[in-house]
Amino acid sequence: MKALPEVPDIVDVFRPPNAVPPVVDEAIAVGAKAIWLQLGIVHNEAMQKAKGAGLTVVQDRCIKIEHQRLKQLGKL
Repeated sequence: MKALPEVPDIVDVFRPPNAVPPVVDEAIAVGAKAIWLQLGIVHNEAMQKAKGAGLTVVQDRCIKIEHQRLKQLGKL
């Protein structure tokens, strides 16, 4: 993430749970605003760390499914 030209708004994680903590550490270090763990991925300790650093956190949800759901509700 350090090589990105801009700070990411969201870091979307498609990695197994044991790979989440270093991703969270890097997201915090670069100043990301949010971290999203995809459907089936849960790591409560890493999410607490991210939340404590001020990131918005989501886990065990699919961005595509949530986008479609919000669109159907008229919230997008």
